Amino acid sequence: MMLESLTINDFADKIGQSFKIRFEENVEVDLTLSKVEPGKHKTPGTMREPFSLIFNGPEDLRLSQGAFPLENEALGNLPIFMVPVGQNADGTIMYQAIFS
Repeated sequence: MMLESLTINDFADKIGQSFKIRFEENVEVDLTLSKVEPGKHKTPGTMREPFSLIFNGPEDLRLSQGAFPLENEALGNLPIFMVPVGQNADGTIMYQAIFS
């Protein structure tokens, strides 16, 4: 699946599903999609309506912002740029990806 063709509908039914990140040689991290929200402002010249994704990750490994290859059973392998945006009361680290 091409990143440019993804819409909010591609993720809306994936809340609660696991997305695996593989980086470095033998490091894997599972993130859980926790929220899918429509964006507020459409970028001029784009066809897609903007949206954002919030993922929850483990408290013991904080990823820096960057593009990561996310794997999901239904969507395949997607290189998505994510930013750490906070931490829940239980220690879960939250990451956001914005599509415009």
